[in-house]
Amino acid sequence: MGHNDSQYPLERVFEAAELASMLEADAVPALKQRKDNDSAVRYWAALGTLMRGEKGVQAAHEELAAALKDSSPYVRIAAAEALGRYGSAADQKQALSTLVELGPNGKNGVFVSMAALNALDALGNKAAPAAQAIQAMPSQGKVPDARYAPYVPRLLEDLQARFRSEQQ
Repeated sequence: MGHNDSQYPLERVFEAAELASMLEADAVPALKQRKDNDSAVRYWAALGTLMRGEKGVQAAHEELAAALKDSSPYVRIAAAEALGRYGSAADQKQALSTLVELGPNGKNGVFVSMAALNALDALGNKAAPAAQAIQAMPSQGKVPDARYAPYVPRLLEDLQARFRSEQQ
């Protein structure tokens, strides 16, 4: 897979990751145009706008909103975190809905769940409207290896504790 460009376009992924992480202000237009067939390239484009904060998210708002419906859960998570942190109240509502949908381990798998829960954690108090849904998420699910078993429960425990203390 790693040596087969049709299965994993390493050069395009690396190019997108490099563009995203260089944090140059003039990269936003190039990131916005990353409508690639490969989800890793699209993920890096969404992450690159998130890394640029409010200005980057505003500049790529339309693309991020569309990315909430991407076929890749990781692209949706990166877009949801960006819109949840720096978007409008309506954006935040959509972002929370996306992250809550992808958060349960039993439904989405441990890696998607970890990414969604980390994004919810990054939203801080902006995730408070999802507190009830987070409280209801199951902490257990299938894992490909036992070493991954504690991650989702620990993330959920931290999120649930944050919102319990805020409700008291």
